[in-house]
Amino acid sequence: MKYTKKINDIKNQEERRVAQLLKNLGFTFVAAEIILDGSEFDSLFFDPDLMTYFLVEVTKKAQDREDKIIKFFEKSKKGSTHFKELNTKLKLKNLYQWKRVYFEISGGEAKKNWEKDFSYVLTKNDLEYYERIFNAVGAWAKNDFLSLVDAKPKSKRLEQKDAIVFGLAKDLRAYVYADSAKNLLRYSYVYRRKGRDKGYQRMIQKTRVDKIKRKILDNEILAFPNAIILSAPPKESVYKGKALDLSELPHPVPIQLPNDFSSCRIIDGQHRLSGFANTTEQVQEEHFMPVIILEEIEKDREVQTFIEINSGQIKITKNLIYALEADFNWEPKDKPKQFFQGLAVKIAEELNLKGYLKDKINIPDVTQKVAKNKIQLNTFVTALTNNKLIGEKNGFFQKKIRDIEGPVKKVNSVFGLIQKAGKLTSEMKGFLFSNQGVRLLFRLIQIYERNRLKKNITITLNDFVADVVAALSARGAKKSFDSFYGEGGANRATQEAINMIKEANQKKYSKFVGDLRALPL
Repeated sequence: MKYTKKINDIKNQEERRVAQLLKNLGFTFVAAEIILDGSEFDSLFFDPDLMTYFLVEVTKKAQDREDKIIKFFEKSKKGSTHFKELNTKLKLKNLYQWKRVYFEISGGEAKKNWEKDFSYVLTKNDLEYYERIFNAVGAWAKNDFLSLVDAKPKSKRLEQKDAIVFGLAKDLRAYVYADSAKNLLRYSYVYRRKGRDKGYQRMIQKTRVDKIKRKILDNEILAFPNAIILSAPPKESVYKGKALDLSELPHPVPIQLPNDFSSCRIIDGQHRLSGFANTTEQVQEEHFMPVIILEEIEKDREVQTFIEINSGQIKITKNLIYALEADFNWEPKDKPKQFFQGLAVKIAEELNLKGYLKDKINIPDVTQKVAKNKIQLNTFVTALTNNKLIGEKNGFFQKKIRDIEGPVKKVNSVFGLIQKAGKLTSEMKGFLFSNQGVRLLFRLIQIYERNRLKKNITITLNDFVADVVAALSARGAKKSFDSFYGEGGANRATQEAINMIKEANQKKYSKFVGDLRALPL
């Protein structure tokens, strides 16, 4: 058996990069480039607090990636010959759990949803995400990583605190107490939105964290008036005493808090805690913060609490609000607006994965860098719903009220016609694949559909889009739309486009009406 004893001696650059990240996060390096009976394992790390070993594989080659992933999990599974040899020859001890983490950093897409099949398959985006988080909050990023790979201690450590219990609703209790920044950094973690993971927190703002840290160290911040809001571990009660009636509240009670990594999700206060993450242990021990912990709160309620708190403070984007609310199980009869907005988000997610709008829509995801030149999710959602392409009594693009496949196919077809149009300049194509372009196209389609229902026109949607493309191919057409922004601008741009279409096809569009008020449904 051969292996490398130092991270700096690892020959492969990407393997060395991953190993350095895990060391930075606070894991103990054991070995790398382990060659065992003809098989190689890239690196091995240990966490003494969790008594857990992390066996790591790194690949940058996209070819046969699924076979490689499966092979890695097979050769390293507990009970295999390789697993037993590693235990024996490296003299591993105090072993409670064995986590296998596969970094696939080619930048390609998995053909399967590996996050579902193996929660420990990470991508290039994940690697860059944890590097950015470490740069912002230091070793506290470890909690985020542990929550992702679901690493828990063998036995839970509980710490008793004095608290006051409040009744927020008939079935919801909140416990108010104080704790040191050191303890909070240990047992709390940030539940971020990464890809299909349904977390809700935004990417941390390093400049804001650094500002809070400076003020703490300069003694400009002696206390925080707002409480850190946490969600207790699922299906766990922090209060073990006699049940109290709502009429008896508020009431002082003893509570038991988990004192282990990644136990409680942060609903509000990630930047305040992050300000302490890169300070000394003494500073963390000296500063206490008010805390509200919510017990047995349902995920939908937890997310709604996050939205309500942050909508009134530092604004969370409409993109994130739409994405979060799409996770709720809305019913069209009870909340039609939220239901169809959620449906529109799911349509956008499908289009962003494949087709002519692939990677062109800004779906909230902390592993992705914000791209201002993409179509914003909130623009897509409002344009799709406001123009009744989906909606009650079935939208123009739907066959049934919950239909997603139909709208995905039709929207993809529209943008396919635009992408393939040889006459359109690259500048005009760029415009039509932008926020302004989406507003214009979807409004034009609504007007077309209403005219079709009134029998003012008999051509197909594809023919109509072809006529739109032909009209917008005219020299200088792009300049006609440059000054039209927002919803009001979309209305004026639509009228301008209709005038161009009618001028180029006078006979075909002689009965075509551009005013929606004259086209009631």
